[in-house]
Amino acid sequence: MTPIRSTRSAVSLLRPSSGSRGHRWTWAFAGALAMAMASACSAGSAGEPGDPLRLSLTHQVVYDVAVPDAVATAENFYEDAGANVSPDRVYPSNSGDAVQALISGSTDLAIGVSLSAVYSAIEQGADITIVSAEFKGYGDITYYVPADSPAQSLDDVGGQSVSTSGPGSTTDLVGRELQRQLEDGGARPPELAALGNPPDVFTAVRTGQVDVGWTTPPFFFDEIQQGTVRQIGTGNDVGELAGITSRVNITRSEVAEQRMPDLQAFFRAYEQALDFTEANPDRTIEIWTEASQLDATPEVLEQARAAYPRESLDPRRIEGLDVSLRIAHELEFISQPLSEDEFREHVAIDEIFDTDTGQG
Repeated sequence: MTPIRSTRSAVSLLRPSSGSRGHRWTWAFAGALAMAMASACSAGSAGEPGDPLRLSLTHQVVYDVAVPDAVATAENFYEDAGANVSPDRVYPSNSGDAVQALISGSTDLAIGVSLSAVYSAIEQGADITIVSAEFKGYGDITYYVPADSPAQSLDDVGGQSVSTSGPGSTTDLVGRELQRQLEDGGARPPELAALGNPPDVFTAVRTGQVDVGWTTPPFFFDEIQQGTVRQIGTGNDVGELAGITSRVNITRSEVAEQRMPDLQAFFRAYEQALDFTEANPDRTIEIWTEASQLDATPEVLEQARAAYPRESLDPRRIEGLDVSLRIAHELEFISQPLSEDEFREHVAIDEIFDTDTGQG
């Protein structure tokens, strides 16, 4: 797999015929993105250097998305780094919405966007720039079954129903890779059931509507601890997904071109916050609880935090680009192959962190 820094610069849904799900999501995303791009032509603006950066976060609770920002705010890292960040946050419902809000000019920086959504946006002509990696792997997608299920691992779910949040989602990508992995091994592929968010999925598992549920830390980790349900794997157990970057942080290209010092200041604070989380786990959990209004025990939150080791949160490095691009095309999140060189035209990680250009 090729790691890079940069070079410049949910209801059961039976397994569809090849590509139908990817095409459906791509068409819908393309239409919405076209509207956002049209809006950007009249309303989008990079703003002036020093203006507050407007952030969107794809989740208000999920650790890798919410915690660095919450820590940087609570510990005054933004102020110390000279980063002017708007106090307001936008919480789009998914990565596609995050891209659209960014392109339309409603936000300046989108945190925690799935790389598959970025690939699709690039293919549709969106003028976006990746300014940092965000999370490596799919280990936070946690799969579970009822306590009395015979399944002990994801290798045992052939022919069963496995939940996803919906077509085009990260859980859909992992589910489709799981289908392929089991089929290649001679097992029946599971059926994917698009069931929505973790609470809806948990209800479906408990009522027998689906065999395998998914969640993300810390949601329903108390049920796992209590033995109501049993974890059988994570997204990192599927194919080559463990070693590739799954989420990134992006901006509009005009913001990257005109406000680089503002972005550099932001990511100085962002990286300082990441280091803080590793050195100060108790304070980090306290900040996470307060900022996200979590109702969970410290034990559950510590178990959840363990799904996000510091090495998976390296903002300077996109991992497994060749594998990621191949999977995105094979699963038809993009209709045509996207080369690594074409992708790198949309990466400015070196400029953000003032590092040497190259691959690691």
